[in-house]
Amino acid sequence: MNKKQPERTSQTRRNIMEAFWQLYCEKDIHRITVAELCERAGYNRSTFYQYYADVFAVLEMLEEDLISEWVKMIEEQNQDDQLQILQLVEFYKNHGEYIARLTGPQGDPAFRFRLQDALRPYAYVLLGFQSRNIQQEIRYDYLFTGILTLLTDWYKHREDISAEEVLNIARSIALR
Repeated sequence: MNKKQPERTSQTRRNIMEAFWQLYCEKDIHRITVAELCERAGYNRSTFYQYYADVFAVLEMLEEDLISEWVKMIEEQNQDDQLQILQLVEFYKNHGEYIARLTGPQGDPAFRFRLQDALRPYAYVLLGFQSRNIQQEIRYDYLFTGILTLLTDWYKHREDISAEEVLNIARSIALR
């Protein structure tokens, strides 16, 4: 990795991830080759291997960045002692393409579970849940799946339903 030029390193990573994302939206990850990824990104294979072991490592990094950003947003909200579902809707507005693809039928099945586990501690605080309570764990899993599905469906049809309406539906799901 080029530690002397962090801006260049960061830009190279972003370019590779963007090229990966374009290919990932076009085809199954098992059909993406490092060669075509490098061609799309405009780098040679040696540059790719400075940053990633394979195309699965790019997917993992993309997912980790997305989860980290979501967690950071929640932690910043918790400093204000409120977790606003509307802000989660805004996050989804900005990143829905990624989330919908990653959690969809052509996506990474493990991503939903990693996201669910990463958000669990924050949701437990919001919902007043206790860890190691199997009934509350099951309820959280159910709520998470329902709200994630709601947000994914809303993202697909966002012209037809407002964020406020989605907020009301999410609240009704969570408060039952």
